[in-house]
Amino acid sequence: MVRRVRVSGRALLVTAAMSAVVACSSPPPRSPAQSAADADTAARVQAAFAADSSLFSRDIVVSVYDGVVNLSGFAWSNADIETAERVAGSVASVKRVNNQIGLESAQVGR
Repeated sequence: MVRRVRVSGRALLVTAAMSAVVACSSPPPRSPAQSAADADTAARVQAAFAADSSLFSRDIVVSVYDGVVNLSGFAWSNADIETAERVAGSVASVKRVNNQIGLESAQVGR
């Protein structure tokens, strides 16, 4: 027995719209040169962190996509969070810094 299911135009429209959102949410493919440039930028940001003796950056994660530096992880003080953003932004090929570093002391006792 074959059951026929009627799909309303509204359901079809919602499904199409959701598919379009998902398709647009993934970034376009990147060339090996773009990936290498971002890896080089990440390495230079990490080297700049290591060179700054006032910054404890062991728990700070650096990732780069298209020249935009994303900082995540944790720091021990607000000063370290601000310093990390300033130091990362001072690297020549950095277009912008997205600072998502959390305060480590806020995690103590959880």
